[in-house]
Amino acid sequence: MEHHAMRPDRPRLGSVRTLVGSLVAALAGLLVALAPTTHAYAEPTVAELEAQIDTKWHVLEPFVEQYNAAQIKLDDAKGKAAKLQVQIQPLQDQIDVARARVTVISVQAYKYGQQGTVNALLASDSATALLDKLGTLDSIASGEQETVSEAARIKAEFDKQKQPLDALVATISAQQAKLTEQAKSIRAEIDSLNQLRQKAFGNTSGGGERPVSCPVTYDGSPGAKAAQYACGLIGVPYVWAAESRSGVDCSGLVKLAWAQEGVYLPHNTVAMWDATRHVTRAQLQLGDSVHYYSGNSHMAMYVGGGWIVEAPQPGSTVTMSKIDNYPIYGYARPGA
Repeated sequence: MEHHAMRPDRPRLGSVRTLVGSLVAALAGLLVALAPTTHAYAEPTVAELEAQIDTKWHVLEPFVEQYNAAQIKLDDAKGKAAKLQVQIQPLQDQIDVARARVTVISVQAYKYGQQGTVNALLASDSATALLDKLGTLDSIASGEQETVSEAARIKAEFDKQKQPLDALVATISAQQAKLTEQAKSIRAEIDSLNQLRQKAFGNTSGGGERPVSCPVTYDGSPGAKAAQYACGLIGVPYVWAAESRSGVDCSGLVKLAWAQEGVYLPHNTVAMWDATRHVTRAQLQLGDSVHYYSGNSHMAMYVGGGWIVEAPQPGSTVTMSKIDNYPIYGYARPGA
């Protein structure tokens, strides 16, 4: 019987290819798994960025208006303190002069002490002359002491009135510093969002600042002239707590425009609301102020045709907007 040596079966070519393909696929999967994870995010749109800025600004603006309100109180307190200081100063001068004179009298009195009196009597032409002189000195000293006491009493009364004013000035200044600090972090977030916005939009206004004629109508009234001035501020940058042609905030814009017509308003949304006559929407005229949000933290000027001119927020410029862009608090008429 013939025996043949046993030979191992040789793998087929197709099986080898399949095995190699599986190994390559597994290796590729492993490399993908080990590679750093990266995700592709779409850049936010201008509208999305503006929505974020609006949200941040809605939180910030009450701080701005509280700062403006504190500034009004601070100016008032400083004015009262300065007025009292003017009243106090002559008293202080009177006290200083009287004290100086009493010092001189005291020195003279010391010279005419017991030993001095004997010596003076010996040197004097007559005892009567010396006694007259001492009597006059005592009278002057007594009068000066009364003057000093009365002036000191009056000054103490003024100081008593001024002390709470000084304390108020210190308190308000501390409040302003706190408001500024609280606003700083929010402003930083808004600045960061505006950098992204500028990159996405190419500018801070995006065009369309004056989509229609401004004011929409004109009748030559003081309100129309104030509105015309406000329209001339379109493009001016928003600057917190400012009221000039180089920068305004929301209440600063209305204040500046109406000042051109000789109407001087406080730089604060709430204070301006209190200082003006309230009207209905049906009564709106050019130059009227439109106040927004439940806390009355934003305002603008009505320029006709359902349009307002406003200083919206940091990073923006004065622009025209539709009147119903925000929840309305109420309407008011400066100068009425």
